[in-house]
Amino acid sequence: MAFLLIRYTSGVDYGLFVIAQSTILLLVSAQNSLVTGPLSLLAPQRPPADRGEMIGAIEADQRRIQKWLAVAAFVVVALGYLIGAWSGVVTVVGLVTITAAWATLSANSFRMILLIYSRTQDLLRVDVLYVGLAIAGAVIAISVPKHVSFAGHAFRVVHRRMGRVGAGRRGAHRQPASRIEC
Repeated sequence: MAFLLIRYTSGVDYGLFVIAQSTILLLVSAQNSLVTGPLSLLAPQRPPADRGEMIGAIEADQRRIQKWLAVAAFVVVALGYLIGAWSGVVTVVGLVTITAAWATLSANSFRMILLIYSRTQDLLRVDVLYVGLAIAGAVIAISVPKHVSFAGHAFRVVHRRMGRVGAGRRGAHRQPASRIEC
């Protein structure tokens, strides 16, 4: 996917993708180190009732923590935009990154539960679905002409809409999307 982005997007768009991808990778690594790794070693050794209780408690805590972290991150991104700290494009990328990170952490947690319960067939089905979606996204990206940048166009549209809403509150005009500074 990175090769497609290099070909079809600008350097700034690709840089934002790399930052977002690195953030998600960092969060998944932290989850694997702090939760998934220890749980995958301890839970299979427990009796089924204790295993279910252990996994349920950890999943409930993880959901609660992820929810609060996501809410805090959304607030930080929104406030950053409203005070003019970053552009509409960076704001949209931030919001998409938060959503993608939450989905990735949830999927990683679900995969771990399937592995602990030795449901390898279900895990394989989930992974095949994920690969199928990634291939479909790549095919769509490849079929788009090089001069068309869906990401850039979407960012510009959202930026214009957010600029209209935010400009009235701040009393300032936002810079055009073609002059984005990260």
